[in-house]
Amino acid sequence: MKGNYLLIGLSMVLLSFGCISASEKSSIKNSDSTNTTQITITCNADSTVNILRKNIAQGKATKIKTEITFPAGAININSSTKLLSEGVYEFSDWKWKPEISYTENGETGYLKIISRDKNEDKNIDNSDSCNWNIALNKDLTNELEIKFLAGEGNIDLRNCNIKRFDFEMLAGDVDINLCNTSVPYFIFKALAGEADIDLSGEWIDDLNADIIGGFGDITLTLPSKTGVKLNIIGVIGEIHAPGLKKEGKTYTNELYGSTKASLYIELKGGIGSINIVMVD
Repeated sequence: MKGNYLLIGLSMVLLSFGCISASEKSSIKNSDSTNTTQITITCNADSTVNILRKNIAQGKATKIKTEITFPAGAININSSTKLLSEGVYEFSDWKWKPEISYTENGETGYLKIISRDKNEDKNIDNSDSCNWNIALNKDLTNELEIKFLAGEGNIDLRNCNIKRFDFEMLAGDVDINLCNTSVPYFIFKALAGEADIDLSGEWIDDLNADIIGGFGDITLTLPSKTGVKLNIIGVIGEIHAPGLKKEGKTYTNELYGSTKASLYIELKGGIGSINIVMVD
């Protein structure tokens, strides 16, 4: 079923997104005037893949707002850097090259990693390749907004200092690990595809989460040692929630109402199975 959901989404993408071939051959190295950015672009006419490497050093900002808009392919995001961010972006055509910027206004930094204008004429075929590998700094306070057109995603931000996480996917398969983040606000929207979302670990703050599904299965991993209240509305498919008490459309665990922090989750719509996994 996973491949079917992805095929549905990619069919949608064929109607609206693509790229035009490039034939440039160059090697460019640059840094901005504040020395906060290191850039390397390697492109070769004899190769099918161009590579952009861009690292951004920490500035004076104490909190970051990150916006990532990914076209199609494979994206991996982790928290392995001590810089503000590191990125390696592989693309078969310049239409897939990301536009990357970072600015600061007072204590807030604004990191943007976005794809090209969606209104450009595009054609996609099997030879196209787009892979983004992004590392963020887990110690910096971050609010993330990620838009994902199609493909596969692996987002591992466990133990990060996240204050808000918004994710929107047209079609694909994605793993999102927010274990031990205690993120207060989480929004997930998907039109088609499968999602594995990990919200386990220790919670200091309450979580308010909205999960809106489309065509596809959702696996939700939750902490057994924190109070959980889960409302599941309008889902067409099987719901597996072992260890939770069900009253109407509401599922709770034994500790709900007795822990300092609680997880309040609204799961709406969708055609596919819902799998709830409780872990210590």
